[in-house]
Amino acid sequence: MKTIHRKLSATSGKLLAAECAELSVRAKRWLGEEAPAVSDSTIAHSADLRYVGQAFQIEVPIDPAWLEEPDTGRLRAAFHDRHERLYAHADRAADVELIDLRATITGATPKPELKAVPTGRGPATPAGRRPIHYRKQRYDAAVYNRRDLLAGQHIDGPAVIEQEDTTTLVPAGFRGSVDAFGNLVIERR
Repeated sequence: MKTIHRKLSATSGKLLAAECAELSVRAKRWLGEEAPAVSDSTIAHSADLRYVGQAFQIEVPIDPAWLEEPDTGRLRAAFHDRHERLYAHADRAADVELIDLRATITGATPKPELKAVPTGRGPATPAGRRPIHYRKQRYDAAVYNRRDLLAGQHIDGPAVIEQEDTTTLVPAGFRGSVDAFGNLVIERR
């Protein structure tokens, strides 16, 4: 985003195009630094516009063809049209202010490849047991290591599944199962 704050009548199409080009360069650089695995990207520009003296702006998408025109007449018309759609009136003779220009970049990332995990059968083998308190009751819960669970195995609650970054509870009356990709699915029995 870049704040411009000037009357649209004092803004040329050339200035608008130059500012949008600068925002595009900044957006592409940012995306390249933040998400280098992006295979394709698109940039959309918009302008925050208002009538002179108003305290609020309306975001108006900018058609790329408008950036090739010498004036900002079509952007002005788009603002009036949008204002009329939103507020049921437009003062087409009033001066319009350009407050901000925006560039929104959208990057397409490669779809991750899902990898199946090794398959097991029947109940998983607990690594141990421990007492837990859940909903004002005490239980003797089986404890499982997440990395040891195989696709097709199930875990009857009450149970605790531990991994490096989280702990999952399988409450009493529920069953946890491991799907083909290693996801835990917990359902009421």
